Amino acid sequence: MTHTLTTILEPDSDQFANASVIVLHGAGGQGNDFRPLMPLLKLPASQGLMRFLLPDAALRPLDDSEIERSAWYNRPDDNGKRDDTGLAIATAWVQVLIEHEIEQDIDSRRIFLIGFQQGAEVACRAALTFGSRLGGVVAMSADLTTLATTDVNEANRDLPLLIQHGFRDDMIAEHRARAGADRLKHQGLTVDYHPYDMPHGFCTTQLHDVRRWLGARLKAAPLPVWRCF
Repeated sequence: MTHTLTTILEPDSDQFANASVIVLHGAGGQGNDFRPLMPLLKLPASQGLMRFLLPDAALRPLDDSEIERSAWYNRPDDNGKRDDTGLAIATAWVQVLIEHEIEQDIDSRRIFLIGFQQGAEVACRAALTFGSRLGGVVAMSADLTTLATTDVNEANRDLPLLIQHGFRDDMIAEHRARAGADRLKHQGLTVDYHPYDMPHGFCTTQLHDVRRWLGARLKAAPLPVWRCF
């Protein structure tokens, strides 16, 4: 029962990537669910040559049927106790992915995380507790109220967070997402909250907003300086 990195999408050109985007799916999903959406997030080469990493969460039983489905951590038990161990393991695993991208000469400030539902909480925790400044996090359709207890690393104290949610989300009520955004703002974090007229899922307008947000962040982040020896 392990998380795996199964899909990596490199830039369409013959040039090396100079930015990385790690995309974490929700419970029951898989990394390739996002593959058709990635072209909507690509920027002009002058802004950033992006590498997309689409990992898969481990399989585990999520309900009484014991049918295994992908999830970053278990759902709360009958007493409402959270799977803090599973969440910590997933967070550490994603941080290993981040470290690997840095080893590939990607400036940490040009590394972004996007998460949907469960994946959003993992993405936020991995970024906020990471020891080097990252580019930012996009959290989609998630309840982030528990992030108020996260011990934020000073390197990411002002990490940009884009939180998106649907007014008609019948799985996670919009007021929960708004409450999570407000709590993070009260912690001093830089939060942009955007609600959309949609259910639990995605819409084109939302993805275009992510693209513009990534472009603005990358414009402010330094490009690598390649040296020839």
